[in-house]
Amino acid sequence: MTISAQGRNRLKEVARDLTKLVDCEKKQPGRIFTFAELEDDSIEVTDLLAQMLMEERLAQQFSVPEPSVCCPKCQSQIPRDVDEPRAMQTDRGEVTWTEPTYECSTCRRAFFPGELSVGDRS
Repeated sequence: MTISAQGRNRLKEVARDLTKLVDCEKKQPGRIFTFAELEDDSIEVTDLLAQMLMEERLAQQFSVPEPSVCCPKCQSQIPRDVDEPRAMQTDRGEVTWTEPTYECSTCRRAFFPGELSVGDRS
């Protein structure tokens, strides 16, 4: 992914805001930190930010589920069942979301239509 100059400028603003937030959370505004402390704080914040970004994007992806889909086995049209909580351990920590499920009464098979795209790192 390439981020535009405008996007980079916005991220720089976000970084400034996060710096203020981290300093305030540490209750030591203005303190001089070691490089290792700065790195540790940055890793903690970016890991959390990455988790939140993934959760937001997944929520958008599944925000308007199809009312019905075709069964991948028998191709029957099947209605949406219930939303199921999902979780995946990523390189940045656990990411959670809810995903619509569908159950084919013919095949007696439940599935998540997004399961081929979510988690496929090939």
